[in-house]
Amino acid sequence: MKIVKRLLTCIILVTMILNAVNVFAQKPSMDLPIMGSKIDKDIYYAKCRAEVFLAYLGQKQEVNNITILMNLMKEREACLFELSKGGYIIVNINDLSVPEFAPDGLNPYCKIDNPIYNGPLNYYKEENGKFINIADNSEIDTKAIFLYHKVAIENKEDYINTLIKKLQNNTKAVSRPKYIPGRLETWSYNTDGFCGALACAICMRYYNDYVDYRYVDIECIEEIPLTELMRTYVGYYGTEAFDLTNGLNRYLSSRGVNNRTNYTNGFSFLKIKSSINLDRPAILSIRSHPRYRNHWVVAYGYLDNTANGQYVIVNDGWGSINVWLAADATFMDRIVYFSE
Repeated sequence: MKIVKRLLTCIILVTMILNAVNVFAQKPSMDLPIMGSKIDKDIYYAKCRAEVFLAYLGQKQEVNNITILMNLMKEREACLFELSKGGYIIVNINDLSVPEFAPDGLNPYCKIDNPIYNGPLNYYKEENGKFINIADNSEIDTKAIFLYHKVAIENKEDYINTLIKKLQNNTKAVSRPKYIPGRLETWSYNTDGFCGALACAICMRYYNDYVDYRYVDIECIEEIPLTELMRTYVGYYGTEAFDLTNGLNRYLSSRGVNNRTNYTNGFSFLKIKSSINLDRPAILSIRSHPRYRNHWVVAYGYLDNTANGQYVIVNDGWGSINVWLAADATFMDRIVYFSE
């Protein structure tokens, strides 16, 4: 009885505060999984965290359908919630962190049985005792990749209440992301492992559209010819940061434009921020892709907020844009950035 009363009290607090900042008009629903006669507390707190996350962004969205995600150790690790206006948010049920948020994205686990989550953009399923990469149906070797798992915090209710009080006492805590101007193409790669070349092609098309028409010849302006051209410069499979940097510099020199690239030796959120603040995209590698080692994405925005944390906003290279990834050096690696 005490647990139920505490949960109901938390619901009322969330509702009052969210209404105070004009984010939600009604209290959170109770359509949550039930264990016996009790609400599943882990999922309840994850739902509260998702709602507070949205409140800090000033977004008027309801948190709906729940997909429970296991980790590669076959333990319950996270929840994916679909949003009423489209998109999804993933909350870790252990530490209530939000590793991934896609306000415009589709649920990557739609119609997937036994969904497995191994951190940002690493989507798998368990099938006949094997772990399968959803992107290309290849079997993965769990010994070859980093295993995503978070340690549980001691008092989840206190954690949620602290975030709520900060929002209640400081409506300026509501923040907005920063993006470069314009838009990126939503091109996507198949299973041939040329995500690096595709990321370069997306960037060159962006520069051509918004900076200087000399970046791309008109005959190569579309997805397939431009990506194939980039492959001849940066490589065909398993490209590293130096491959992208050297190849792009050769290409930029051939086009006669005043721009060059370089790369960091590891992940730096400050470098992402500085590129975005200067209205430049950056190419970021995501670690632990089971088949191609690192997966290259294009960063074109960020969020830096004391409550929600630091996020890199990317074109994920699989046809989706506006995907928010928690800025975590565990999952993010080198950055290829532009001088102009």
